[in-house]
Amino acid sequence: MTKKKIVLLLDGSWQSRGQAFVRGIQSRLGVQYLGNVALLAQAIKKEDADGNPQISFYQDGVGTSPGLLTNIIAGATGAGLGNNLIEAYSFLCDNYNPGDEIFLIGFSRGAYTARALSGFILWAGIMTKAQLAWIQPIYTAYQRRSPSQPDQTDFAAKVLYYFTGTWPSEESDRVEGDEIQKRFEMGQKQGSKASLRDPKRLEAQRQGPHVVPPPIKFIGVMDTVGALGIPGQFSTPWARKYYEFFDTGLSSNIQIAFQALAMSENRKDFTPTLWDRFDPKGTQEMKEVFFPGSHGDVGGGHPDHGLSDIVLACLCAQLTDHSGGPLLALDLDLIKTLQDRSQAWAKQIPYPSRYFFQFKKSRQVCRSLMEQLAAIGKKDGDKDKVPTWADEVPFGPSREMLHHSVVMSGRYDPEKSEEFELLRKYDPQRLKMLWASAADESTLLPTEKFLKWNAADPNRPDPLSASWAQAPSWLSPLGVRRYLALKDAMVYFNDGVQIGFQVVTWPVNVTLNTIWTLDTSTENLAGRPPPHPAKAAGQSFRLAAGRLKDAFTGRQRPGVVSPPA
Repeated sequence: MTKKKIVLLLDGSWQSRGQAFVRGIQSRLGVQYLGNVALLAQAIKKEDADGNPQISFYQDGVGTSPGLLTNIIAGATGAGLGNNLIEAYSFLCDNYNPGDEIFLIGFSRGAYTARALSGFILWAGIMTKAQLAWIQPIYTAYQRRSPSQPDQTDFAAKVLYYFTGTWPSEESDRVEGDEIQKRFEMGQKQGSKASLRDPKRLEAQRQGPHVVPPPIKFIGVMDTVGALGIPGQFSTPWARKYYEFFDTGLSSNIQIAFQALAMSENRKDFTPTLWDRFDPKGTQEMKEVFFPGSHGDVGGGHPDHGLSDIVLACLCAQLTDHSGGPLLALDLDLIKTLQDRSQAWAKQIPYPSRYFFQFKKSRQVCRSLMEQLAAIGKKDGDKDKVPTWADEVPFGPSREMLHHSVVMSGRYDPEKSEEFELLRKYDPQRLKMLWASAADESTLLPTEKFLKWNAADPNRPDPLSASWAQAPSWLSPLGVRRYLALKDAMVYFNDGVQIGFQVVTWPVNVTLNTIWTLDTSTENLAGRPPPHPAKAAGQSFRLAAGRLKDAFTGRQRPGVVSPPA
């Protein structure tokens, strides 16, 4: 039987490949552009070099469904994450055969979903199509698991056994047991009520068949953030119930793991969620790499996407330049064609991370140092308490490193940058080694070098728009130019109007988000106006007028290739 490669691509909030196609894919026009997850989906070939099928599943991020109110609720609360996980898992169950290779790719909330999905696969394995009919009760029971409520964890295991005839995997059971025991011991110290799991159920589980989770060949995520793997505190009980049951640790069935992290993301509630339970002495491969820019500069989707193009190139390199041979076959020429080279490599100005009313906390490279400090002595003000799985980002052995673009960007100084404060204080030698390694261009993999550019190329055409395909076939080349100019004019005009709408609705969105999450994070909401809305709207209207003039005169926009005659 031919081995398949099944690739699940899970996009971040407000990211939609379909909407980008419908609206027209153009950079620097204010039109929704493809993010890195969608670009990778475009580049995956149908077969690898050996003729093995490569089956892709792309999923829009939360907040992309029709309807403004639905999107606001989904963006502010995260509603829909569970549905996204079930949808992706169902696709996997429908297509997986033993021996197939599984790839999970995600950005932001899509990264959270990918990591949560890997945890669910560890717990439940890959169900048959018949068993998949019972996914809702199984998923609901799984959702109720809690380290502080062992009876709910036991109940979830019983539900899985009832519908599938197998108990959760041995590793999943061991991890649950360790966490419950830890909470039990801490609860006893505090004199609070705590309990352990049902011994009768444990004995039955030891005798019965267990799930044997399939290996996950590769998981690649971009900027998983927040204590729950998502932005925001989400500290209200009705919000936390959506997330805290997920297991986002690095399980042993994952063979290769890669995470891209943003250096300049300084929103307080955007603490990067590093992988824990990684065994540096085992066979797993794991990298967590810092890149210049903020959260959006890592995952892409902005009209100016030079920084996220660097991240995408590195992600592609993990898939094509592996020491054991290419993991996936990618169309690298397509990715190269769609790059934003309006600025020199790594020199694009990062998008702003936060507004003045959002709490600031600079990211620290190698936060795993905190684990070492905790082993020496507790920080002032810390008190023992009984935590839940969602209380904190766990710290564990890591493989954090700096990308070459961090040095080349010229925006960071190992002696001054606040991102290195912890390393300067506690491990300056490690900082010196990290910086020296990142400064070495030879650390770039072959695919990264192929996709790298040097100086800015201002005459490089924007990526072709879907407008070329949408133009009526009976139009002459001059007619197509006029058609494109008119379409651009409408896009620019719509941008100006939309900025005005954002100014009016943004306070309402922020209020809803704050009430729900008890936090000032605004990443979860669409419709954020630009820093200078009047100036931005005026520029959009001027561009609209210029393109409208081009539509009447037939003048071609500089740098755009004419359609064939």
